[in-house]
Amino acid sequence: MAELVDALASGVSIRKDVEVRVLFWAPSALIANKINYFSEFRSSVAHKHGTYEGSESLSRKTNLIRRGNRWYFNRAYPKDLWDALGKAPFRVSLQTDSLEIAERRRPEAERRYFAKIDEVRKTLRSLQPVQLSEFDVHSLIANWFRDEAARQTSNIEEAIRMDFDFEEQLELLRGQEIDYLQALAQHDNSIVSPEARGLLDRAGLTKGSRNPAYGQLCRMLLRGKRELNVLARARMLGDFSYLPKDPAFSGLLEKAHEAPKRTLGDLIESHRKDKVANFAPSTQAAYEPVWRLLKSILGERRDLATIKREEGRQLFEAVESLPRGLGKLKVLSGLPILDAIEKGRNLGLPTVSPKTINGSYMSFISSIFSWAVREQWMDFNPVTGLTVIDPVSESDKRDPFTMEQLKTIFNASPWRPRDDNPKGKPLHFWGPLIALFHGLRRGEIAQLDVADVTTVEAVPVILVRPGGRKRLKTINARRMVPVHPELVRTGFLRYVNQRRKSGEEKLFCGQIIDGRGQWGDAFSDWFSRLIKEQKIEGRKLGLHSFRHNWQDRAREAGLHGTAIAQELAGRSKGGDSSNNYGSGSSTSLLAEAVEKVQYPDLDLSHLHVDD
Repeated sequence: MAELVDALASGVSIRKDVEVRVLFWAPSALIANKINYFSEFRSSVAHKHGTYEGSESLSRKTNLIRRGNRWYFNRAYPKDLWDALGKAPFRVSLQTDSLEIAERRRPEAERRYFAKIDEVRKTLRSLQPVQLSEFDVHSLIANWFRDEAARQTSNIEEAIRMDFDFEEQLELLRGQEIDYLQALAQHDNSIVSPEARGLLDRAGLTKGSRNPAYGQLCRMLLRGKRELNVLARARMLGDFSYLPKDPAFSGLLEKAHEAPKRTLGDLIESHRKDKVANFAPSTQAAYEPVWRLLKSILGERRDLATIKREEGRQLFEAVESLPRGLGKLKVLSGLPILDAIEKGRNLGLPTVSPKTINGSYMSFISSIFSWAVREQWMDFNPVTGLTVIDPVSESDKRDPFTMEQLKTIFNASPWRPRDDNPKGKPLHFWGPLIALFHGLRRGEIAQLDVADVTTVEAVPVILVRPGGRKRLKTINARRMVPVHPELVRTGFLRYVNQRRKSGEEKLFCGQIIDGRGQWGDAFSDWFSRLIKEQKIEGRKLGLHSFRHNWQDRAREAGLHGTAIAQELAGRSKGGDSSNNYGSGSSTSLLAEAVEKVQYPDLDLSHLHVDD
């Protein structure tokens, strides 16, 4: 036993034969005591030195390392991914100084590590040059031939009115026809290469010139130009009934009387005018990179009838491969999207997040094509169901504030000592309180008018509604929220009455809408600086964290998932949306639900006033 104790005290490795020999004769109670002592000793060593058996050993076995007072999951990426991810290891804070808690959180961090590797491998597999298919060749040539035939006929009719030299033009056409026939016989594509590359560029197939089908495209152009020459000679001699004899073009002009084709450019412009023009400026701006992507990948003149599921997957794979911060990186400035993707991959730049892929690109692309389907411009939506699985669950993306953090926030300036108008910005005092007790979004708070705080059925309420330059995130965001009793106790209604008596329109002075049509950005930035100054740490903590706090308290009050809770949160709605704020619930029922949202361990009595 003395040998075991000495070994424990010195921190050296314990030989297995010593442990076995001691445990062989030791009474069971003593064995338990020594095992507990050994566990406590290991924990104390780990807390002091950041490891059980040395940081190198622990890191090798569990990928846990300690930096200062925080434990991290730290694991190197596979060498074959260093070009894409860099040589720096995957490292994520486990948000704890306890080794025991770090070990419990390690599996989730490891899952995120492998999810990242899988995501990058999938991206690398998908980053193949855009292939020019035989279908693309026939589609491009058919559209080109129709356009050229129509332009040519118009030019001939104009030339006839101007009394041009028929013999000279006919001789020129005969000479060109011979050139095209010789080029076909000799497999010489140089005559039409510039035009072929132009067709590919406009169709978003700039890589096509390196594909085997490029030669087929050039031969089809030569055949088409030869057929257009014959057609032009017939038109010049007065025969407007002539139709092409080449099988590749024989039926194309017979369909000229049918409805004109719809292009991707037509779709984007019509969708912009019909739908996007009615959206908030920030949403309109969010569509711009999506339109650029569509034009770059598929081509502005692309016939909608030729956009199938294959093209939908092509779009999806391009979105998955977009470098993060594409529009802000100088190294990618001015590059076409496909070139930016390729350069970003070569430089090992990180790609956009799953949230950006699904929410900022694929949902917008899907809405554009769905509009086309509703307008009967397309038969189906080619990107339906194309989304990525986000390895980070929604609940893990942002933390609510802990009770201790809430105490820290509201026991500091501007709430202690109380300052209702800190630096002339009363929103900084009232905004976080409204967010805490009502879960309102930052823009909903910042844009409130004095008239939005009123009384309905003898209950003071806040009306979250559009009007003027005020905007809501969704149609469900329009709602009526009874004022929480704690806000009444802090003097919120007294503040509202002061603003009303002074004739002010906005509830919070100094709040204006920004160029993107957003409210509350400056408010949010201020609050982020505030919690940073207070050294409050957590995953993406900010004003929106109060909304998570509200949701948690609503859940504890038994309101989670109920119609009333959804209405109060502005998430869903039923009934007539024009005048019905409560989705059928009476004001008194809404007030009862609001009052159930409590923070019993948060003492705000220092903010209470006597009205």
